[in-house]
Amino acid sequence: MDVPERIGRSHADRRALQLVVDVRRFVYSPALHGTEVVLNRVDALCPPIGARVRRAAGTALVALVAVAAVAAAGCAELSARRSVQQGNKLYADGKYELAIEQFERAIELAPHLAIAHHNCGLAHLKIFEQAEPGPSRDEHAKKAIQHFVTYLQSEPNDDKIISALVRLYVDSGDFDGAIAFWKKRLDASPGDTAAMQELALVSEKALRFDDALKWHRARYEAARTDEDRVAALSDIGNLQFRRLLSDKEAFGPARLAMADIGLGAFQEASRMQPQNEMLYSMQAALYTHRGLATDVAWARAVEESSALINRLKWRDLFTAKQKQAQAAADGSGKTGGGAPAGAGASQ
Repeated sequence: MDVPERIGRSHADRRALQLVVDVRRFVYSPALHGTEVVLNRVDALCPPIGARVRRAAGTALVALVAVAAVAAAGCAELSARRSVQQGNKLYADGKYELAIEQFERAIELAPHLAIAHHNCGLAHLKIFEQAEPGPSRDEHAKKAIQHFVTYLQSEPNDDKIISALVRLYVDSGDFDGAIAFWKKRLDASPGDTAAMQELALVSEKALRFDDALKWHRARYEAARTDEDRVAALSDIGNLQFRRLLSDKEAFGPARLAMADIGLGAFQEASRMQPQNEMLYSMQAALYTHRGLATDVAWARAVEESSALINRLKWRDLFTAKQKQAQAAADGSGKTGGGAPAGAGASQ
């Protein structure tokens, strides 16, 4: 290799290295569009160095894009939170439609922002509660439900929103939606007696009495204490009592069956809590309803006798508790006094 060739290559290497510096300047400057021009010049002069520079430039560009994306996301969330604040002011002024516009804008900017879904659901709920029945009211119920469900994915233990959601399901007539909601929570937490109780209550409101009875029984089986078992049994008995009150057409075997299920539940509960006077009061009421299932005089007399026995039991327990309460009150009144709080301070 002669000297001029070596000098030429050294000169080319120096030019290539200078271009590397130029590339870095372009990559980290606002004029990123010029990067490709410089890279093409490096490729033409020295392909191996050009390839290395492209890799370095590519890494820098990816980093810049990532930083830009994070910055954009942060800016979007900041704007979303401002929209939520504006929506809150409109909500406080009772301008629910305008508040919804702000909350929806926030959701558009930051779909993950739980508080935007929370507040948007509440605004739709307000309009639903004040609206006359019709398609518009139904649409607000549907949207409120959607936003509450989305919010609960982030905050699954917000009891206030859970209560509002279930009430909205029921008030809008979407019993299947309410049942699906509680079944999903029960699947996530098997043995959740609170979910079983809600399923029973919603089923009863939907007039699905057999389903309601099934869930109360499941709750009884899952209960861990006698107190919880008595509560479940009492709900079974009260369910049957309400059925008898509402279904006045039921007669004969159908009425007897409803009354007997309720009586069985209250009798089992009274064995666990023999001093609970209300359990006997309800048994008396159910025996009376049982007597209405027949036209046979002697059969009615038997049922009335059973009702009377339970009414007397209720009276005795109730009277005894009243006397105990009065004695406790009299006893507390005889205790020594002492100075009221703060009376020790000098005047």
